[in-house]
Amino acid sequence: MHFFRRVTGKELDLPLNLKECQRLHHDLLQADDKAFEENIPQEVEPSEVERQDVQEQDAIPKEPTQEEIIFKECPVGRDLERQHRNRSLMSKWVGKIPHPDDNPTYTFIQPIAKPEEYKKLPYMPQLIGLIRPKIKEVL
Repeated sequence: MHFFRRVTGKELDLPLNLKECQRLHHDLLQADDKAFEENIPQEVEPSEVERQDVQEQDAIPKEPTQEEIIFKECPVGRDLERQHRNRSLMSKWVGKIPHPDDNPTYTFIQPIAKPEEYKKLPYMPQLIGLIRPKIKEVL
């Protein structure tokens, strides 16, 4: 390969496959600074049309973002009030539910201010236990 010998001083056979061709291309770029600089794409300034497009996008009024329910999994700790025999089969999720004022979709949610009232509510295993007979009736 005449060009490769002229740039690097090494004699080399023609590449037989794409991998060899890529390796040769890489070696040539390392040996020839000018070719390396030409191969790197230069950043260009946005055109006038692109600038106008960005300005028009900024002029469009954006709707306020509405909060959604966010769920996060967290480690299962020990709950003395609600004991389980096998915590390894459990997964604990915490949900952040937006206030009804922040998202009208959740207006049916009534916030509970007092922890005593919250503790009286059934939790998921109790709810599942209550509906199990109904599920068996259907199945």
